[in-house]
Amino acid sequence: MRKRTYKPYRDVNSEVELIVNRSSISGSLFKKTYSNFSHVVKSLDLETVVEGHDGCVNTIHWSDDGKFILSGSDDSTLQIYCYGTYRQAHRLLTGHQGIIFSARFFPRTGNSKVVSGENHGMVRVTDVEYPTLSAPFLCNRGAVYQVIPISPDVFYTCGYGRTVREYDLRVDSACECTRGMCHKGILIKGKNQSVTSLAFNPLKDYEFCTAIGNIVRIYDTRKLKRRHGLLAGEQ
Repeated sequence: MRKRTYKPYRDVNSEVELIVNRSSISGSLFKKTYSNFSHVVKSLDLETVVEGHDGCVNTIHWSDDGKFILSGSDDSTLQIYCYGTYRQAHRLLTGHQGIIFSARFFPRTGNSKVVSGENHGMVRVTDVEYPTLSAPFLCNRGAVYQVIPISPDVFYTCGYGRTVREYDLRVDSACECTRGMCHKGILIKGKNQSVTSLAFNPLKDYEFCTAIGNIVRIYDTRKLKRRHGLLAGEQ
């Protein structure tokens, strides 16, 4: 019997996603890889430009429902834009004293609550509808590179202070300790290098991975041993 050969199925939507991210690869490689997708490439165009910040935009996050875009900047503010109309829905005076490096919507809150971290270590949770200044979390020493909320009340941070920390707003709504001296919620404490990036498994929110130096490590929070708020996950 003659053996059949099958051409791989090409999903146009997937092609679009790949091509939109073309800035991450060189021009020659992009041309070689996507030369057969010229019809898609030609259809790409800048949709709009939204403004509002007075400084460099360092972080941007799309809400889970796709309705809003959140951005944080050198100007210490957060901006929320409506997708489609591209109008500014909110300009949040967060109380940050430095450059906002990371900001995210909390999931399953109707985009009503955001968390943000800055270069001086301050972390703030802001209510979008009632943006009164709340007390900050000052646990981190040095810049907070990422904030990652995984539920309406729980979020994580990583940064220059060589730690991954877990926060639960049902337990503590703030922590005005001496910067870097607080040991609350430490999951991972690196020895010599910053934790530059953090990511959670979208299917198993108890699993996360970290980037420290030239190594990626994967952890299961159920297996990390907590001791008086400290965690024995040393690098």
